[in-house]
Amino acid sequence: MHALANDEALKKKIAEIKNADDAVAMALEFEKDSIVLFSMLKKYIGSKGEGIVESIIQEELTHIYKINSFYNKLKEI
Repeated sequence: MHALANDEALKKKIAEIKNADDAVAMALEFEKDSIVLFSMLKKYIGSKGEGIVESIIQEELTHIYKINSFYNKLKEI
């Protein structure tokens, strides 16, 4: 079960964060997992919903870009 779907698993994952690298890695993992999930769901959704799912995937990709941009700026400090 994914950590976001279970409070105890999420608490355990959060407790493992020791620094910014860990936090960024976890955030990217969650975003990538979301992309995989929605990519898989797209196979089962009819053509009417496919565009919506694709929009969600694109939004998740935007999150990955934003997280990486934030992290790169953080490293400059």
